[in-house]
Amino acid sequence: MPVSDSGRRVPPSHTPEAIRARNLRRIRDNSKRGHFDFVAPSEAEKLELQANIDRIRCLLGGRLAKSTNYDVLVELTNLFLTKNGPDRLEANEYPDEAPIFQATDRTQTDEKMFLATASSVNNLVARVGEHNRFCQAKLQCQRVQMMGHAGRLHFKCDSTQGIVHRFTWYSSSTLPNGKLLVNYRMLHAITACGLREEHYETMCNAANMGTIKKEYRKTFVSQYEPIVTCAADESREDALLEEIASYDGDRLGSIDVMSDARHGTRKNAKQSDIVFLGNKTHKIIFKEVVTRTDDRCTQRHEMAGVRKFYEWADEKDVPVLVHAHDRNPSVNKFLREERPETVNANDTWHVTKEIGKQVKKITGGAQKNHGKTWHAQLSDKGAAIKTHVYWCMKRSMEYQNGRENTEGMRNEACNILRRNLLNIVKHFQNIHDDCHEQSRCRIVHPDEAYEPSHHTLTSQCAIDILTNFLKNCIVYKQTEAYINCKDTHYVESYNNVCLLYQDKRIVFGDKKYKLRSDMACLDWNENVDRRATSVTFRGDGRTPHRQAGRRNLSKKTHTWKKMIWERLMGLFMHETGLC
Repeated sequence: MPVSDSGRRVPPSHTPEAIRARNLRRIRDNSKRGHFDFVAPSEAEKLELQANIDRIRCLLGGRLAKSTNYDVLVELTNLFLTKNGPDRLEANEYPDEAPIFQATDRTQTDEKMFLATASSVNNLVARVGEHNRFCQAKLQCQRVQMMGHAGRLHFKCDSTQGIVHRFTWYSSSTLPNGKLLVNYRMLHAITACGLREEHYETMCNAANMGTIKKEYRKTFVSQYEPIVTCAADESREDALLEEIASYDGDRLGSIDVMSDARHGTRKNAKQSDIVFLGNKTHKIIFKEVVTRTDDRCTQRHEMAGVRKFYEWADEKDVPVLVHAHDRNPSVNKFLREERPETVNANDTWHVTKEIGKQVKKITGGAQKNHGKTWHAQLSDKGAAIKTHVYWCMKRSMEYQNGRENTEGMRNEACNILRRNLLNIVKHFQNIHDDCHEQSRCRIVHPDEAYEPSHHTLTSQCAIDILTNFLKNCIVYKQTEAYINCKDTHYVESYNNVCLLYQDKRIVFGDKKYKLRSDMACLDWNENVDRRATSVTFRGDGRTPHRQAGRRNLSKKTHTWKKMIWERLMGLFMHETGLC
């Protein structure tokens, strides 16, 4: 035992060297000691916080050599910084403000794909957050099961403490009937856009995103079809009321229509669409699907649809004043014999197209027939004759504007049309006394003489050939069918829209064909006469004619598809008693 300066024995811990070492150690410990104060809202919450710290210290004691308050603080701060990132905290930015892109390698490009809803993603985030409150192990997706276009994902954490957490997550919420929402939404999309099942399966298989079973799709179509049919009927009823409201004066209550038949396939069609459009609104007011069950002969389908239309019009008590069509002989006979109160109007485009083909016979041919069936002075007048015939029909229509629709007035319009047709010969002879006062040959500068753009007719043989041709053309013989100068190009445009839903190369069943026909009708009635989507440019190629801000107003609308979806969801809610 050491001895002090006074000769007394002291223990080793009281020696000057031990005291000096102890003091140095105390100074060194105080330099590393930390302390912070906090103020809890209440005494109970302070005690709760201290109890939680004690529980964390006990949990840390299971996997660390020591467990102190310092260990608790290190564990909590590291966990927070790992999740949020110290760089972002220093910049005082929200952790998820900037987009994060996940890179992939070639081995991951064939992963399964599925559709998810925002509510399901929020549910996944909530479940992961709940797991992280009690376990620090990372969650991993162990298996993905496809349920149509939805995914069922199985998650498991890689905990090393012996307790493994598992849960299953669906990428789609569930409808009241127990079906997944994304599957129904995709079925609505592929049906409403006219996508065929073969194309749908090919697309989904190539994308590796799963497909919906055929039985499931058939059940959906059976529920979808009556909703579309009801919506199409309502659309045509609204179009009829809108068309009736477009007329006033002595035309109040009556309508003008244009019609055409569209066959489902190019040859020996199984189904045919016979549609009637209003002359003012250009919307479909009546549509009939005639199948071979109704009539075995495809060529008689149009006449069957026309008869059903007039039966429907009589029931509605809506008189039809003018009926325009593409010169179907059966329809011409039907209107002439059975509907004398309706004016029969043949389409101008089809007749001028036919005249353009026939005029080639008098503008060229074999040399031995020169002066008999054709003449050289007519060789440059083929397109001009077709144009003049159209303007003759146009002038007869202008004569009827503002006049009462009587038989005498229509006879006078027919006489005007015939005189104008024969005046074509005088016009090419450079004789313009009977030409219309607004024609270019009548409006010339006082100091200038009119110069014809074609060779002047001087040969009596050429004059006779042209005169006989005009007298034998269908417009001269059946003038009453062309005095209204009607065209059916809107019906032809509708037939073009039908190709989106009814490909002429595919033979559909009667129910599927009618469903697609109704969707084409809804699409047409909603978008007809909307402003064009394209923006034209001036010659410099940079300056648009219209401002770019107006483009959004002319885009194609799909309100009818949203309406069908809402009605379908309303049906499911009604079946389950949740509406």
